[in-house]
Amino acid sequence: MTFIFSFADEIQNRILNNRVASLKIDDELIENIYGVFNDNLNALRIKKIAFRYEEEFVAIVNSFVFNNFFKVENIVESIIRIGIKQSVCIIFYLHYKLKYSSSNNLINDFLKKNCYYSLCSAFGCYWLANKYKLNEGVEKVFILSLLRDIGSLVILKVIQEIIEENLYLNISGDFIEKIILNNHEEFGYYYVKNIGLPDSICNIVRNHHTSNSKDLNYILKYIKIIDVFFDCEERYSYGSKYFNLDVARELMCLGMPIKDINELKKYMDNLRTYLKNQN
Repeated sequence: MTFIFSFADEIQNRILNNRVASLKIDDELIENIYGVFNDNLNALRIKKIAFRYEEEFVAIVNSFVFNNFFKVENIVESIIRIGIKQSVCIIFYLHYKLKYSSSNNLINDFLKKNCYYSLCSAFGCYWLANKYKLNEGVEKVFILSLLRDIGSLVILKVIQEIIEENLYLNISGDFIEKIILNNHEEFGYYYVKNIGLPDSICNIVRNHHTSNSKDLNYILKYIKIIDVFFDCEERYSYGSKYFNLDVARELMCLGMPIKDINELKKYMDNLRTYLKNQN
């Protein structure tokens, strides 16, 4: 237990002192995230950043995620099709996804699992925000739900760097799970605060398991709805009879009508297939 605490202290010190080299985020990207939250975006700058990810950017705009009924061919058409704010979401998604890899097999397995979980959560919450026409803006929902578990990514990246510095260090999967479970909210908060993200992001990263704030209720409710799919998958095979029954029962308990449950289930099935194919 003492080793867990001392190891957690080392992770915390590195985060607080901005010593996580593998998690640097472009200042321009941070500026554009702020732009989504305060309605102050520069279209030319966004287009410039989007060109770094051109092929993947166009592909996702043409995917089912954005209900695209006609094909776009390039960045300019893509941005016109989905708008500036949603373009920032795609850029951030593509930038964020690149962080989820490691040459260490154990860390890489954790990263891939966390990446899949975070992306399903973000796109699932995005669907709910569109479905229920949330006044706060679907782009904010996407970014908040994508980043709420960034503490897990930060912890895994720091552990990766510590292992690289101490090649004979042997860490088990159970040990990593305990570090993440006990610290991901607080360490994630230190990280997003340090890199200068908006307070609304910092607050949900720090409190997404514990907050009773009315300001966060809408996003926390959406997260809870999407988490039902992951909770049920822990108990049953995805798509099995008992999985589907459990999902329907839990979503009904959260107040979703059957019609909406069926629509969400179909969307999550398609999303799961889409994200699995991206890896």
